[in-house]
Amino acid sequence: MDCQTLSRAYQQIARETTLEQLLLQAITLIRNYTEAEFGCILIESTEQWLVKAISTVDEASQRGNFTINNLPRSIIDHVDRVREVVCLNHPIDEIKFVDDPYLNKGKPKSILCFPLIDRGSLEAIVYLENNSKERVFTSEHLTNLELLAEPIAISISNTKIYENLNRNQQQLHQFLEVLPVGVEVLDAAAGLYYTNRRAKELRAKGIIAEASPKPLLEPELICSAANNSLPTDIFAPEESTPIAESENNITLVESWSNSIIDERGEVLYIINAFQDITEQKKAEQLLEEYNRTLEIQVRERTLEPVSYTHLTLPTTCRVC
Repeated sequence: MDCQTLSRAYQQIARETTLEQLLLQAITLIRNYTEAEFGCILIESTEQWLVKAISTVDEASQRGNFTINNLPRSIIDHVDRVREVVCLNHPIDEIKFVDDPYLNKGKPKSILCFPLIDRGSLEAIVYLENNSKERVFTSEHLTNLELLAEPIAISISNTKIYENLNRNQQQLHQFLEVLPVGVEVLDAAAGLYYTNRRAKELRAKGIIAEASPKPLLEPELICSAANNSLPTDIFAPEESTPIAESENNITLVESWSNSIIDERGEVLYIINAFQDITEQKKAEQLLEEYNRTLEIQVRERTLEPVSYTHLTLPTTCRVC
């Protein structure tokens, strides 16, 4: 496999959108190119290196629960610390690694370990070995892998960012879905970008809570008819939720709107939040009526004539 073929193979790898598949494709390509018997890629997570992808001559055997403890730890630590390529024949004879338990036990004949670095950040470590041949990893291998290392590191970095962003979006979606308040996000042209479950329920009820692209709006109380027509191209709910209409077909809605702007002050998104406060207002009205009735009763009791009980006092008094 020449450098041009290797480059085309990398372009195929770069199309992967998940980190797991990207690493598996990358280590399979690298192991096949170098004719290593075993290869793996390690990714650092919470200050420790984890084996994230494995490729072997016998692809059916993936070595089970393989960890960094099944590798020459001294070599991995050296590459992590120094960020240099380690290419060894007779690794057990290398003085700096002579005490490594893995090398003393397995005695691999050829080892290649190198870092994948993107803009100064160590994204991953590649480890390759051959237990049957010496000098498997040639200078041509090292030259081509050096050219390939940075693009693979960039792909790993970008995929990490993409997966983290996707994970954060999923978490935000979960948070918004459980809110008791309707939330809608509109683009600058007032096109619906996102709506949570509660907003769909309220829209199905017929609530209209308009958003405005002003930087900040004070909370306002909106009274709208539940049977008003909705602009179906923007506010039609994805699924209709049957909800009983409130008394007199009137729904009270409290709504808030705010805008997300860019560095030039232009509106990017409009966030519209609203909630049904009909029951709250009914309770407040009942409380007001109760207080008013109580005041009337107190006033009426106050205005009632006072009756006194006449007592007959004795005409004589005994001195004790």
